[in-house]
Amino acid sequence: MVNKLNKIVIAAIVTIAFLLTAGCGGAAPASTGTLDPSDFPDPPSPEQLAASNFLYPDLPRITAMRLKYMIDTGEPVVVVDTRLSMFFNGGHIPESVNIPVTTGSDLADPAGFYDLPKDKFIVFYCD
Repeated sequence: MVNKLNKIVIAAIVTIAFLLTAGCGGAAPASTGTLDPSDFPDPPSPEQLAASNFLYPDLPRITAMRLKYMIDTGEPVVVVDTRLSMFFNGGHIPESVNIPVTTGSDLADPAGFYDLPKDKFIVFYCD
């Protein structure tokens, strides 16, 4: 019994050592090269959004891929996370600012929106 337990412990140690040296995540993903904005999918149309009862279907929209491209290439963009602070603190797009919008009155008098720069493209996102 002791001999079997020793083999299990040794196997566990070898496995852990292998994972620590090889990395748990495996190999890094291969680079896909330079992104080309013309390859990005189009966001849903206002008609598609209206059909799914989406709020404000006529507001201009961009895809997450397009936003990433804008950030990566240094385009003048400000990203506003409108989720509650506890969700923002749990993870958010780097360099984004948190202006929680939880009710319709937050949209009527949006504290913090007036401080956003007027010379940059502003992207709002939520969950």
